[in-house]
Amino acid sequence: MNGLYQIDDTKDAETDEYKQQVDSGKPKTIDSNKAKVLKAKIKELAVLASLKTGTDITPDAMYEKLSDTKFLKIIPIEKLDTEQFLTIDCYIKELEKAYSKK
Repeated sequence: MNGLYQIDDTKDAETDEYKQQVDSGKPKTIDSNKAKVLKAKIKELAVLASLKTGTDITPDAMYEKLSDTKFLKIIPIEKLDTEQFLTIDCYIKELEKAYSKK
């Protein structure tokens, strides 16, 4: 009916409902379990990369490189949102495949 009568049904910017609508669109940070899983994957990738390249790569250095490559800045694991978590996770899987082929 709103479309038929050209009634604007967007929330008024001064209401609490508008704030809740805007806040619900923001990505949420990952929980501690996902952070632990990501740290374990990064550690495994660092070991694999160290073996394949012959250089000693620490998990911290590996994460810094991953974060800098994907986000152009280093974001602490605990501050990653769900979208960033998925991006890093997919990148880790790609690198694992690449290092496994070497």
